[in-house]
Amino acid sequence: MKQKDIERQFLNDLWEDMTGLQFPKPEVPDPEPEERKPTLPEQMITEWDDEFEMLMRNRLIVGSMRYGPMAEQDYAKYDLPKDAQNRIDKYKKTRNLEHLVDAANTIMLAYIHGRRNGEELKPIDDGEHTPIVNNVVFKVKGKEIAELVPAQYDSERVG
Repeated sequence: MKQKDIERQFLNDLWEDMTGLQFPKPEVPDPEPEERKPTLPEQMITEWDDEFEMLMRNRLIVGSMRYGPMAEQDYAKYDLPKDAQNRIDKYKKTRNLEHLVDAANTIMLAYIHGRRNGEELKPIDDGEHTPIVNNVVFKVKGKEIAELVPAQYDSERVG
């Protein structure tokens, strides 16, 4: 109970004790039920794409058969971020989803190479967020990205 509610109840009780009359209770509408938040198991299903992961793994397995295991590769001889960007650019031109899978694998290899070289994951909040997640409208720098949200969602929420 909030302090304000406690004080109100005290004054109501005092009124009833001193006057013998019951303090009129204001009619308060029932509160709106809170929006149900998805559970962690539900999010584990909805916030990941198993097919995409399977395609990534399949290509990595074929790559290990062709070129050897990842642990034996010297990624320093490649510009992995540039290669990933090239694959994304190819996707933009062709709309072939395979290029996105290859870009994701290349980014993962860059991550592995960075870890091997002592680089660390340092989470930051730079204010830049993926604009649309689960059809929720986000505002980035005050600008609405999309209008895909049912009215019950808070369009001011930022990732």
